[in-house]
Amino acid sequence: MSDQILDNFEDFEDLFEAGTKIVVAKYFFFESKARIYAARLNEAGIKSFISNANTISVIPLGEGGIGLHVKEEDLPRALSIIRKMDSMEGKDPTNVSYHDADKEDIAYEQDISMQKSRRYEPAILILVAIILLTLVHAILKGFSFY
Repeated sequence: MSDQILDNFEDFEDLFEAGTKIVVAKYFFFESKARIYAARLNEAGIKSFISNANTISVIPLGEGGIGLHVKEEDLPRALSIIRKMDSMEGKDPTNVSYHDADKEDIAYEQDISMQKSRRYEPAILILVAIILLTLVHAILKGFSFY
């Protein structure tokens, strides 16, 4: 099973047995994200499938219509995994929280921020130099006696 794609339903017969209730665990806007979540559920032993991926990709309705489906009995475990993945989403190492920072950490970050704001782009410096040289040239030419 580990070498097969997620949409191969040969090992999913129990999902489609009579009396098995299938529910949507989560809706997604992007198929790639839905596939990542489905792979994580599959890794945890929860069988799932994705619906509406082609339709929503071709005709984006803006409602997040790509569904990740699981058996109703697996829903609590699936939701637990999904919540954990959702909480980890967007954790960017460059987006640091300073809730645990002490005064020394804050002073260091403020110093770095001030240094960044004092930096001038080389192009701006060159432009200012050209303008100043042009002005000096115009003033000196005005005072010259021809």
